[in-house]
Amino acid sequence: MYYRQFNFLVVVTLSCVLNYCDGYLPKTIPRCSRKVQDPAKCILDAVEKLRPNLARGDLGEGLKIPKIEPLFLTGLRFYRGPDVNCLFDDVTVKGASQFVVEKLKANIEDVTFDFIIYLPKLDFKGKYNLKVKVSIFDLSGKGDVRGAFYRSRARVRLRGYLENINGVNYVRFRKLQVRLRVDDAKFQLDNLFNGDKTLGEIGNAVVNANVRLILDELTPTVEENLVSIFSDLANNIMKDVTYDEMFPPQ
Repeated sequence: MYYRQFNFLVVVTLSCVLNYCDGYLPKTIPRCSRKVQDPAKCILDAVEKLRPNLARGDLGEGLKIPKIEPLFLTGLRFYRGPDVNCLFDDVTVKGASQFVVEKLKANIEDVTFDFIIYLPKLDFKGKYNLKVKVSIFDLSGKGDVRGAFYRSRARVRLRGYLENINGVNYVRFRKLQVRLRVDDAKFQLDNLFNGDKTLGEIGNAVVNANVRLILDELTPTVEENLVSIFSDLANNIMKDVTYDEMFPPQ
């Protein structure tokens, strides 16, 4: 759940900040020229100015984007064979607009960017369908889920290149490289074991006692799937953007 919303935030932020295209994005969005002395600072300043717009999904001048506050997610599944099968659906996430770009290395000439994004807390609620076998304990249920992810970080590498079309350079991006880490999480699953209160409390205790293991097991597969999806999305958004439009010479 966390991973999908986090990668969505990364792509939306990059698409808005890096698409410096006259006539493509509103003039309300700050530009960074190729001659700027500190490109990282310029981009970070632009991100900060865009924060309220990202939260409400409105970049100005009538240009709408999917808002990040709150996020609405569906069909989030993880599967590890017959012993581990879980689906989260109709999930609402709050807190993404409080992201902090902790570090950014930007090379405009090479179109390369390395950065770390930090999210202090993400609250979520939604629906779940769970069947997990842990040792001799069979955990199952279907109903409402709520909880939070604490102190989350994503290390992102974005590598671009120039594609020359009829004498004009266009920016393209290779796949995003993302490494995710969540320090802690808390789940509350209602209606475990068909609503049995005692077994439900035990089941939630088991889930939360194994949060680190659950997050570590999920991370690699989710990273691979979402990196492919959102790399394609970023390139589709930027398919008509020239290098000079993205980063003006002056």
